[in-house]
Amino acid sequence: MSKIEIIPFEEKYTQEIGELNLSIQRDEFHIDLTVDDQPDLLKIKKEYIESGGNFWIALFDNHVIGTIALVKLKNQKGAIKKCLCQKTFVVRSK
Repeated sequence: MSKIEIIPFEEKYTQEIGELNLSIQRDEFHIDLTVDDQPDLLKIKKEYIESGGNFWIALFDNHVIGTIALVKLKNQKGAIKKCLCQKTFVVRSK
């Protein structure tokens, strides 16, 4: 049985992360964005981790199904970005 695994960002998943983010933004939220509109998707290590935040990936069967990032702000504060999950893995309460 496969299980969902949450791991810190790894470069080898960069393309899948970009594809997942763009497909969710386009298909579910109807936001017409490209990777050019979000260059941070190609520089995750620099934009999130090296700047004091972090980036995590949700995997299922070794495929990216979700992402969440923490961006470091001033005064010991942070912001959540790229909090997205493939629709088939979203559980909604009744």
